[in-house]
Amino acid sequence: MQSKNSPIKFPVFVFALIFGCAELLIWLIDEWTGYFINVLMLCLSAAILLISGIVEWLERSRIPDWYFPMLWMLLASSLSVLLFYGLINGFHFDWQSPAH
Repeated sequence: MQSKNSPIKFPVFVFALIFGCAELLIWLIDEWTGYFINVLMLCLSAAILLISGIVEWLERSRIPDWYFPMLWMLLASSLSVLLFYGLINGFHFDWQSPAH
């Protein structure tokens, strides 16, 4: 994905894989923190993507070509980690059950 605005090629897919692995590692360390960070990143990247898309649609800017694919990959990797870890646990997390 060579950008016409910048001569640097940004490795979007590699970035998404590293980000997904980091999220999975956080899930394995602590479920609640992993869930919180995952949902937070989903909301933030969706909001940034929505606002950036509207602004770009209204007035063209000179952002790099890798910007929107990176946001889509962040959304996809966060959602896939959430679904993957949720399917493994049957969407029943330890922190959701009442303490005894």
